[in-house]
Amino acid sequence: MPRVPALETVGIERIARGSTAATCRMRAPGALLDEDGVTAAGALAVLADGVLGFAITFGVPRVMGMVTTHLHLELLRALPHGEITLDASGRRQGVEGTFAIGQADIATANGAPLAQATIGALFLERPPPNEHPHAVTPTGQPSHPAPTHAPAPAVAAPPPAHRLVRGAPVHELLGTRVRRAGRHGVRMTVETKPSFANSMGGVHGGVGVLMGERALDLALRAAIRDERRLRPVELRAAFLRPIVADGRAVECHAAVMHLGRRLAAVRGEVRDHDGRTAVLVDATYVARDDA
Repeated sequence: MPRVPALETVGIERIARGSTAATCRMRAPGALLDEDGVTAAGALAVLADGVLGFAITFGVPRVMGMVTTHLHLELLRALPHGEITLDASGRRQGVEGTFAIGQADIATANGAPLAQATIGALFLERPPPNEHPHAVTPTGQPSHPAPTHAPAPAVAAPPPAHRLVRGAPVHELLGTRVRRAGRHGVRMTVETKPSFANSMGGVHGGVGVLMGERALDLALRAAIRDERRLRPVELRAAFLRPIVADGRAVECHAAVMHLGRRLAAVRGEVRDHDGRTAVLVDATYVARDDA
């Protein structure tokens, strides 16, 4: 089984794998906590994509790889405070040609249901690592590095963290830099670290969702000017093109489409290194019961 750095980064381990099913456990590290001390909801997308990747690709020849086409996550309740352990069981529901779908259930360590997820996936031939345009070496360097040039001039120290991300470990992990934030949206950058890679050197699909979900969350926080407390109940993503995990920054944009007393909708995207839309994300939020 090829190594998947992204799963290691967020504390996911494979527990069991069968002909059409798999089980994983995520011991979510403190690096995934947001400014409220809660694991970022987008981390569940990494877990869902991971467990369903194991379930869907069981028995598939090693020369074939899986590319996630879309992911849908529904959250039954708010995530608890602090570092958490989550269990996920995934099932391959069906295969038609080179396309497959899978479904997963996510629960807390004590077995309480927390979320459900579905994904779609395409099977593609896996190019040799030295021929893959998005591959990285075990050291995290691109397999086709850019030509070397004269040393770049010294770069000034980065500006202080924006108030929206200050004190949030997950944004430190992502290397988030807020470029603009207001009532109608957010523009920010995140880093495509090699530790976020899938088995082929591109940003793992679940991490792409996490990046987008964090942009949605910041857009909603920037728009709320009172004591309203909302939580995500639905998160959807469509994967349009890969992003090479080479450490460079990419942009995320998010806009609040609706903000009511008890319901909100936010839409956004993660762009690749050329500025093209790579991951489309949107989420629905409802008022917290304890608000």
